[in-house]
Amino acid sequence: MKSDNLSSEQIPVQNESDMSEALRRLVRSGVMCRRQAIIYEVARSLLDRLRESDVDLAVVEEITHGDWERIESLSQLRATVGGRFQNLKKRWVKSGFPLREHRGDREGKAEIDEAGWVELSLWINKQGFETKLAADSEPWLLEVRKIPQKEEGN
Repeated sequence: MKSDNLSSEQIPVQNESDMSEALRRLVRSGVMCRRQAIIYEVARSLLDRLRESDVDLAVVEEITHGDWERIESLSQLRATVGGRFQNLKKRWVKSGFPLREHRGDREGKAEIDEAGWVELSLWINKQGFETKLAADSEPWLLEVRKIPQKEEGN
């Protein structure tokens, strides 16, 4: 019997579990790649629902820490979160954010590349900041704020 003529009944159960595990890994990998975008969408959806409900948003605001800093340019982002300029510039451009020719000049409107944005936002998160995109109507591109450090108990 040739091995290339196997029917589904002849495939060992072990291969089905291997397929299931491979599928699980593939889905997990996809979720991890889009983790920041998923978190952002869940948070935005939750905030929208809170606004629709009778919950006092002042209480919600007390839970969050720090003010959002508006970021209008690559140099402003670097000054805020740090990092090596060339690495940050590569992520900035890959995200679809425009560079400035001269002080105050912007090449154009940001056309966000989702994969690039996820990569940039994850990198910013590793620097100890959370980030969110600004609305299209805003003159800044994104906002960042420092993630509060957890106090370790003795």
